[in-house]
Amino acid sequence: MPRASKDIINVKGFHLEFGEIDEYLKRKSYYGKRVSVDYDELRKWDLNLLSYFKPFYAPLCDLCCMCTYGKCDLLGKKGACGINLEKQQAREALSTAVIGASAHAAHARHLVDTLIEKKPTSELHYDSSIDIKTPISTTVTGIEPETPEDLDRIMTYIERELTNLIASVHTGQEAEVTDFESKALHAGMLDTMALELADIAQINQYGLPTGKADTHMLEIGMDVIDSTKPVILCIGHNIAPSAEIIDYAEDIGAEEEIEICGLCCTAMEMGRYSKSSKIVGPISRQLTFLRSGIPDVVVLDEQCIRSDVYEVCGEMGMVVIATGDKCSMGLEDMSEENPYRIINRILQEKIPGVLIKDGKKGCHGRCEPCTSAYPWQGPRNIRPFQGELCEVLAL
Repeated sequence: MPRASKDIINVKGFHLEFGEIDEYLKRKSYYGKRVSVDYDELRKWDLNLLSYFKPFYAPLCDLCCMCTYGKCDLLGKKGACGINLEKQQAREALSTAVIGASAHAAHARHLVDTLIEKKPTSELHYDSSIDIKTPISTTVTGIEPETPEDLDRIMTYIERELTNLIASVHTGQEAEVTDFESKALHAGMLDTMALELADIAQINQYGLPTGKADTHMLEIGMDVIDSTKPVILCIGHNIAPSAEIIDYAEDIGAEEEIEICGLCCTAMEMGRYSKSSKIVGPISRQLTFLRSGIPDVVVLDEQCIRSDVYEVCGEMGMVVIATGDKCSMGLEDMSEENPYRIINRILQEKIPGVLIKDGKKGCHGRCEPCTSAYPWQGPRNIRPFQGELCEVLAL
């Protein structure tokens, strides 16, 4: 039987002492904090792995429509560029892997840039019980991030690699199944690095819990939302807009007067930030909750957003506020407008949605409509004014 203790694992023919790893990390000198990754070396490992575990494809589509030569029918034959169905499926696998990794990397970039803007010289903090702060990024790059600039260096590496990977999908580039799969594995590694950096950035920016067992519990489900209050629903993946809303509501003493809830990934991050937020549910509940007519204002950040959310909200009389350039929904950009002009246009001109990329300015545009009467509102009819709250927001 394998024997294990806190710091030692003994298995027949294998002995590992974690103390040796800890000592190595303490002794290792991060010369110039340079990112040192060689994809060619990683590729050798990938090809060795793929020689034992060969990819299997069950095509969802027999066509290739990726260039102006097409569309090409690949069932039992090659396309105009010479690609066959197996290679096309491998290329699709790489494409989807890069798309997913890019979404997380873009999210991480936004959080890292925000941290650099607000706390450029700060030292990154972690839970004291954590010995290896960034196991994925440190293993891959050799850097143990200590400042926001360190996060930026690693993000630059991730972004460069993702650019190379998506370039290899282009017609006339990569043409071998195993190399497509190797690059897809590389994209997966970059994805996990981006996720790690994003969490480190938001932990340090917003003071989120770091592995503590005594964190607060949250309510979840549509039934926990108090529909007698004005309701702000945040949908997406990025904590930044919802954190600004929560801060603004607390600053004006309105956190008990309005319901601030989240759906999907944003809901989880809001819960880490404030115990007053509530979780509606996963992305599968998005249409159900919107059709219920409960939200008054719907705030969109990035990812996890239905493509028809703007149309659905319009049908239900809800104001939509988009907050980023990755999900602008064709809305008018009012980021440079005075916040009270934005509020007036939403309330008086019956604008169904706006794009506000300034987080603090957007808080006014999200909270004020939520506490004012909607003469155009649909199924929920007209909301009464919320007394003193409206007076404060109107100042």
